[in-house]
Amino acid sequence: MRFGVGLLLVILFSVALVAASHYQGNKTIQGIEINLNDENDFSFLQRKDIENLLLKNRNIDLEHTSLDQLDLDRMEAIARTNPWVAKADIYVDNRQVLQVKITQREPVARLFDANGASFYMDSLLNLMPVSGGYAYAAPVFTNVVLLKNDSLNRILKTKIAYISNVIGADSFWRSQITQIDVQPDQTFVLTPLFGNQRILLGDTAGAVRKLGNLWAFYKQVSTKIGWDKYETLDLRYKDQVVASPSIGWVPPKVTDTGSYEIHNNPALATAAPAKPEAPKADAAVHKPVTAVAKPAATTAKTTAKPKPAVAKKTEKPVAIAKQAVKKDNKPAAKAKAANSKDSKHPTPKYIYSGKKAGNH
Repeated sequence: MRFGVGLLLVILFSVALVAASHYQGNKTIQGIEINLNDENDFSFLQRKDIENLLLKNRNIDLEHTSLDQLDLDRMEAIARTNPWVAKADIYVDNRQVLQVKITQREPVARLFDANGASFYMDSLLNLMPVSGGYAYAAPVFTNVVLLKNDSLNRILKTKIAYISNVIGADSFWRSQITQIDVQPDQTFVLTPLFGNQRILLGDTAGAVRKLGNLWAFYKQVSTKIGWDKYETLDLRYKDQVVASPSIGWVPPKVTDTGSYEIHNNPALATAAPAKPEAPKADAAVHKPVTAVAKPAATTAKTTAKPKPAVAKKTEKPVAIAKQAVKKDNKPAAKAKAANSKDSKHPTPKYIYSGKKAGNH
């Protein structure tokens, strides 16, 4: 008896559930609500574009469409065909309103190829077309060559995404670095906003440390002598910034760098040779020549006999004086040779020791 009653209740419940479901499925859709994530930050997608993609392009009239007539899984797949859509969730709520929730892709870099074509790339290395009338502030990479080999493409795009994240994480570098030029060997050259120079970053290895050295160089050198004194800043060496001076400007010598020394004394790649001092011994030889010359003139007036002897005494210091002059010429010749050597390299490079561990 109890078993029969229980079975009857289950049957009645199933029939009611099917009837309710059939009734709900026959009800027409009351409208559509489209939600775009981060719509205040991104404007690559518009609600009208999504609505056209899901409904108008498929000739679907919601006012005459019931829930049973909608293929929600199919609609999600269609929404994901838009390159800017990362994820799509579509369902009908209890008010019979079609809910469309779209997750937009977030670009991390804007790429330009050698032909000038432009597109965006997100953190998952997906490429998205440029949206007409809207530009997103992202690090700009030029001369990007995407090869047919997918593995090589992925390596380059991974490097680009990493540098973009490093630059994007710091407000100063976001403003200072206006362009990153991709070299054929997949190394990178930075173009700054302040300062007319090329910054050789090299590979992505140690990019954070390299930018830290550049920041210290800016703070301790560029702010004191000017931003346009160097045409090339090379960050590729460990804990160094190798600065090549601009044409017509000579960097400070070793003796002039006191105000520019940072941390453990930045060195110069080439220092102007020190001018040799005249030997002190030679200066001492000149004094007897003058002292003997005066008595020689006095003795010649008073007596005739001592004159030859005095003349002999004066000749020897004169000879010594000639030797001294010859000795003095040697340092001058060395200095002249040094100066001629320096004329071949009029603008020595300046090596800044970089940011050391424990220094700020």
